[in-house]
Amino acid sequence: CGRGGERGAGGEDEAARKGGALSGCTLSEAHGTPHLYLLWASTGALGITGLPFLLSGQFMVNDVFGGAALPASVIAATAVAFPGMVGGANMAGRLVWGPVSDRLGRGATFGAFGRDAAEMQPR
Repeated sequence: CGRGGERGAGGEDEAARKGGALSGCTLSEAHGTPHLYLLWASTGALGITGLPFLLSGQFMVNDVFGGAALPASVIAATAVAFPGMVGGANMAGRLVWGPVSDRLGRGATFGAFGRDAAEMQPR
């Protein structure tokens, strides 16, 4: 089970040449590496951070759409749909931005993030 960092005669990383840091591992071998546990921890952390967003749909609807002027049935229906719409827009952005950033390259992608962050600052 290659763990990465092992240099071959040509100077290239053996694990990268074989197809990944843990390529060819069995499940029992993977349990002996920190990679599996770090993967589970990051997956759990990302899942937990999305829960408050889903639970605060009604509050977001009130803040974004001025819910005090809307009937209660409209607020309830929008509160259910709004996190789904935001999640769908997030997914669409990830599907579009991934290939675009691959084409642009790392430097141009970080440059675009920096320009966007600078433009979003209050003046």
